Amino acid sequence: MRQTLAIMIDAYRDLSHRKLFWISIALSLLLVLIFAALGINEKGIVILWFEVPLVINTTIVSESLFYKLLFANFGVGLWLAIGAVGLAVVSTASIVPDFLASGTVELSLARPIARWRLFVTRYVAGLLFVFLQVTVFCVASMLVIGLRGKEWLPGILLAIPIVTLAFSFLFSLSVLVGTITRSTIAAVMAAAGLWFVGGMLSTADVILLRAGVGNQIQYERAQKDVETRRLQYEAETRRAQSDEAGAKDEQGLKELQGRLGQSERDAEKEKYDLDNIDRWHRMILAARLVLPKTGETLALVERVLISSAEMEGLFQSSNRDDGLEARGRRARFGAREQEIDARTRRVLADRSLTWIIGTSLIFEFFCVALATWIFSRRDY
Repeated sequence: MRQTLAIMIDAYRDLSHRKLFWISIALSLLLVLIFAALGINEKGIVILWFEVPLVINTTIVSESLFYKLLFANFGVGLWLAIGAVGLAVVSTASIVPDFLASGTVELSLARPIARWRLFVTRYVAGLLFVFLQVTVFCVASMLVIGLRGKEWLPGILLAIPIVTLAFSFLFSLSVLVGTITRSTIAAVMAAAGLWFVGGMLSTADVILLRAGVGNQIQYERAQKDVETRRLQYEAETRRAQSDEAGAKDEQGLKELQGRLGQSERDAEKEKYDLDNIDRWHRMILAARLVLPKTGETLALVERVLISSAEMEGLFQSSNRDDGLEARGRRARFGAREQEIDARTRRVLADRSLTWIIGTSLIFEFFCVALATWIFSRRDY
């Protein structure tokens, strides 16, 4: 235990000498100050002492929800997910190559500690970069939301383990590549490549999911149209059989039969398109199964902070037909697009923690276990 604590202290000292660490802390505090400068009232957004009249105001978004959205979308979704994690990937990529450098690793191996424990402890210590800066950002943000938004949200602190966990997925591959190649550049490129590929697959997942939901809606409407026309055709057929059918009735039946056939063909086409999209979507999901879900992990912060009722209330408030501008927005957006968005959000929200975190942890465990095995078997 004493050796483990000594390694963690050494890791903190190493971090305190890295400029990127302090730059990241400073940027986090700057963003919190920007949050504190922003506010919302019944007229619009408030920036320091200046009011900016906007459609977004307290009639649509409460003060508490306003700050929670700022924290989840800009604080976590933008700064921590991209800025802070990006700086962390660059700054921590050299930890393992520097540790394995000649002269350094020999001194570490001289300690009375098992190799695997030494390596795993160094790995955990590397996560301090993100853990400490996220802690500073979340604590400061909680104070701002409590003082400005009049609601104290200890749930914000759950962003600390969530963001650290999301970074650990990238860091695990960086450590593995750094152990194999002893190259900082290779470690950075590996983590950045995983980040990029994961983001591209996540984007493709959402695009195909939206397309599939749209086709599903079209297919459901086509089926209803088929059912309606079939009932019309059956009713007209029974009426024609009960009376003496004339030429006009026969012509009408033929027209109904033709429209029914066209509706059935339209429904078959929608089903064909839906099956094609579903097949491609399953392929994307299969590819994502073996890779970490960094984006979805970070999105858990919004799940924790903002309830589904608050989100639904926000969308309903923003879509109220209370003026010419509101009517214009609804006309441009369309009821169908709103339904697609609502269904897509529900599908994404229903994805289990096993899918998001469980499969990602398997990837991380594989990378760290393989890197630990290589380190333990190598001669120095």
